[in-house]
Amino acid sequence: MPKRVYIPSLSTLLLVGCASTGVHPIGGGQYFVSEQSSQLLFGTPMLAEKSAYKAAQEFCDSQGKSQVNTVKLETKDSLLQTPGYINLTFKCSSQTEQ
Repeated sequence: MPKRVYIPSLSTLLLVGCASTGVHPIGGGQYFVSEQSSQLLFGTPMLAEKSAYKAAQEFCDSQGKSQVNTVKLETKDSLLQTPGYINLTFKCSSQTEQ
């Protein structure tokens, strides 16, 4: 195969989106969302973190609360051929509850 075929294939792998569990209640007014990064190179899966916080914000907004309060954030960096992930545990609150 010519080299130019490999370049678009690698680019496609690097641009695939994140996989999400969606938001799940875990009790005590806390919620959990996990995002797996499709990033196959080294580094922090920043797009997965952004996606997790976006899902949390949308969930809190749907509950009539505007604030996402991080309870726990666990990250695992991506390594060669091993995608990283973000596990976010959070609570929702309104401006007056802080």
